[in-house]
Amino acid sequence: MSNPMFVLMRKEMRATVRRPVYWITSVLVVVFVVWLSISSTVEPIKKISTVSPSLAYHMIRLYPQVFLLLQPFSLFLLMSLYLFTETFVTEKSQGRIEVLMTSPLRVKEIWLGKSLAIFALVYPFVLVTELVYLGMWRHTWGGQIASRSVMPGNSTFVVGLVGGPLMALEVVGGLGLVALLVNNVNGVQLAAFFVAFGATFGGSYILGSVQKKMVGQSTDLITWTVVLIILVISVLLAFALLAWSRYWLEKDKIVRSFR
Repeated sequence: MSNPMFVLMRKEMRATVRRPVYWITSVLVVVFVVWLSISSTVEPIKKISTVSPSLAYHMIRLYPQVFLLLQPFSLFLLMSLYLFTETFVTEKSQGRIEVLMTSPLRVKEIWLGKSLAIFALVYPFVLVTELVYLGMWRHTWGGQIASRSVMPGNSTFVVGLVGGPLMALEVVGGLGLVALLVNNVNGVQLAAFFVAFGATFGGSYILGSVQKKMVGQSTDLITWTVVLIILVISVLLAFALLAWSRYWLEKDKIVRSFR
């Protein structure tokens, strides 16, 4: 017999993939992010390459590291906004969550099923964005400035493929948990909006400042130490969310939040 949590997860996914807005917005976001990330960096590197090819090569190595450190996390949050609204906010405000309360599913399973459905719907587009970006980056710079590789190291790929998306899932899951518990779900939706755009623009500003300081140092932004820190934080957040859900996610607490 199928696990009820995964049955709910598949139900949420089937309902979403039938909506054209999901595909249109996801594809547009992927195209825009890749175009902006490539086009905004080509001219500065070309200008520097005429003066210092070695510095230009360092920037070619550094830009993908900045991209994979921030974009998988911020892009996941941005692409999750619509799904988060439909999955948690709208269902709660319209009372559809109450129907699930009468099912054999535990509240924790409802929360996890919805959160994992969002991850399964968003992560493929995040992965496609990374692969398209790296492919275009290699096509743009491969063999032009230097014969050495223009691709980032393995530590960067671990952050981009695992660390960033995992932390973003935990943020979305945490907001979903709060949405189930509070009366004012619109406030949670507003908080999700600010978190997503704050991570995007605030993270870009911070990493831009770090990148400027690293120019000329010929060092990598993402090392295995950075990877370890990110993964440790992700694991701690996961344990904290699971512990919080065990204590707070009870049917009577959710039912009281409808009043």
